Amino acid sequence: MHRLIQEVHDCHAAIADLHGKLRQEENAVQHLLRTKSTLEQDLAIKNNSLFIDSDKVMGIRRTFTINAPEKCAVTSVSFSHPRGLTTA
Repeated sequence: MHRLIQEVHDCHAAIADLHGKLRQEENAVQHLLRTKSTLEQDLAIKNNSLFIDSDKVMGIRRTFTINAPEKCAVTSVSFSHPRGLTTA
């Protein structure tokens, strides 16, 4: 009889542990849902920004001409080291 009572106590303890784990997992799901919502809002903002850039601003941007900078050639650069050493 004592063994049966111990098994009942063990079952109650296991059920309590499982309820605790269930609460933790439900909290994790809620956190993930909030994160998903935030990411969806961020994505919507970025999509709107891309829409504005491509449809509204691109036409204006195409009217500007961009001059390519002149190429410059650097053959060697010398740096002085604080201890008097030089590198080339």
